[in-house]
Amino acid sequence: MIPRRIFLLLDTLILLASFEAAHALAPALRPVAEAAARWVGRSAPALLPFVSYQTGTLPQVGELLWILIVIVPAVLFTLESMQAYGGLRHVSRTRAVLAGPVALGAGLSAAALLIFALNIQAWSRLFFFLFGLIAAAGLSGVRVLVRAYHEWQARAGYYTRNLLAVAPEDRVPQLVRFVAAYWPGRDRQWIGYLEAGRRRAMRLAAGARPAAVEPMGTAVEERDGVSVTSAVTVSLGSDSITLPRFGSVGDVNGMLVRRPVHEVVAVLPEDDGDWFHGLMAACDKVGVPLRVVPDALLTAPLSNLRCVREVPDRGSPSILLSVRDLSEEAVHVKRLMDVVVSAALLVLLSPVFLLAAVLVRLSGPGPILYRWHVVGQSGKAFTGYKFRTMVPNADALKRSLLQHNEMRGAVFKMRHDPRITPAGRWLRKYSLDELPQLWNVFKGDMSLVGPRPAFPNELERYEFWHMRKLSIRPGMTCLWQVRGRNAIDNFDEWVRMDLEYIDAWSLWTDVKILARTVAAVVKGTGH
Repeated sequence: MIPRRIFLLLDTLILLASFEAAHALAPALRPVAEAAARWVGRSAPALLPFVSYQTGTLPQVGELLWILIVIVPAVLFTLESMQAYGGLRHVSRTRAVLAGPVALGAGLSAAALLIFALNIQAWSRLFFFLFGLIAAAGLSGVRVLVRAYHEWQARAGYYTRNLLAVAPEDRVPQLVRFVAAYWPGRDRQWIGYLEAGRRRAMRLAAGARPAAVEPMGTAVEERDGVSVTSAVTVSLGSDSITLPRFGSVGDVNGMLVRRPVHEVVAVLPEDDGDWFHGLMAACDKVGVPLRVVPDALLTAPLSNLRCVREVPDRGSPSILLSVRDLSEEAVHVKRLMDVVVSAALLVLLSPVFLLAAVLVRLSGPGPILYRWHVVGQSGKAFTGYKFRTMVPNADALKRSLLQHNEMRGAVFKMRHDPRITPAGRWLRKYSLDELPQLWNVFKGDMSLVGPRPAFPNELERYEFWHMRKLSIRPGMTCLWQVRGRNAIDNFDEWVRMDLEYIDAWSLWTDVKILARTVAAVVKGTGH
């Protein structure tokens, strides 16, 4: 969601722009307004007292600045009172549309009261009307657009956070109910659990199994390379959810590699907690947040004391070990920059897109776009797009070229790759083949700056410490590309650059990388 301070600044800029637009349009529209007033006076004389042929003289900008001093605080205060700075995705469309007119009505009422009280002469009814109309449309229009964008992102699953439970098997249902009660959210889903502690072994030795646990028998189900041997069904009011068991806590490394996990929720054991140190180390290396719930909170029979949550999420009665707490405003400015720049470039570079498409088509048979099936933030799979630069059967030919790989590590790189077409080599030289990724940036799969996405087969060859590359949104360009990517032949060095970027990220870092990327594209140093 857009941070409150950024939204306040955006609303202020809308009011300032509306002020300038109304002052510029008023002189041109004055003859139209006077003609309309005369027509109303002839058609409905009863309305004549409410319609003046004199729309008022338009003062200079400096004489009208008092309007902004009065209206801007009144509008912002009204929007704040209407909770128009909260999550717009969960606000009705009617409320989003009415936010602008209602707030402007309050602001104009404050200005009218001041005009009446101080008998101010320097004002124009036409200017006030235009200012109110433009500003109300701007305030409501921004909210409707932001709400529609968030809905689109939500439908595509960009806001869904996958939770992995780590707990003794008999604690899993209690943990799920605890999180539902004290950490409510519409975009969270449990993908399964890993069992921890000795309770299960003790229970099996005693020949008992909770009724909620449904064994899968001797057959083992495979889900994304992870074995599922049993499942726990948890009742949540009228609904119920089933959490598959993906092994024990010792399998957490493979689980974090093979499944998109956004957060691990673990029960802090009262005893037998040796496994917990390994769990913390695994989450730390990959950059996956770890939320810890004390076991006593799940089992204590409290009658008077209650868990208190003062602040949603962060104030829940649990311990959250998270990655570096980045400035919320900076993160949203980065996303805003991605959306604005990618949308502008998609329009401005459309002739280049057409030229590249023609070159690909003339280079031989095959599709114009190459569909790039890769893995992004938190292991989320998506389809990226590039202009095709290779022969149509390039993926099949790759197997015969593996012995010529010039990159040590998980990725394949060959400077003089015979699969590349002549047109494709030119497109790669100036990085024009990557322009369709601007659509992925606009959608939210990628960012302008960030680590390179990973192919699924590359991911299987990643070392565990490499996985932290996936803790942020992948990008079109990165440090590796601006530090002489052609001279780097070790994947470990490439990953270290990505982790350096993640650890020291700032908006200024993105700006510098983008500037160096533009220079590299102009020079044609790509490959």
